[in-house]
Amino acid sequence: MDGTLYASTPLGSVIALDPATGAERWQYEGTVGVGDDYGDFANRDRGAAAWMRGRAGQPCALRIFVATVGARLAALDVRTGRPCDDFAAHGAIDLTVGLRHQPE
Repeated sequence: MDGTLYASTPLGSVIALDPATGAERWQYEGTVGVGDDYGDFANRDRGAAAWMRGRAGQPCALRIFVATVGARLAALDVRTGRPCDDFAAHGAIDLTVGLRHQPE
């Protein structure tokens, strides 16, 4: 996709790499509190997903979605790795809203 390899970590970070050289293009750090209550490392087998919205060349036209172990879904601009401000609450949504078991 656009000459870039995207890899996600178990905690929900994403790294964009040049597939030929391995050089890092950008990195997004998923916000995870080390002392928070997590069931498991939910992202270990899921990876990231891409979605096209709008016209190529526009900010966030192509997005990478990643779910963090802290139950957040983030939408990132593939060119910069910055959260897409027009998705949910400034680029991320809390997936725990409405669950019976709420993290403390």
